[in-house]
Amino acid sequence: MSATNPKSLRILLVDDFEIVRLMLRNALNDLGYNEVEEAEDGKQAMIKLVEAHCTAQGLLRTKD
Repeated sequence: MSATNPKSLRILLVDDFEIVRLMLRNALNDLGYNEVEEAEDGKQAMIKLVEAHCTAQGLLRTKD
């Protein structure tokens, strides 16, 4: 995360439903967050994190 520009964050958006991911991506883009990746479930999210040699710096969980 950049100390000077928090909007340079890379965000991994995970949700089962494509329409939800689309709406959230559009909202994030409107707020100036442009580096947004998507995953349709937790397994795909973990694969993307490993492939990017990335660790999660934050987590927002919205449902069980």
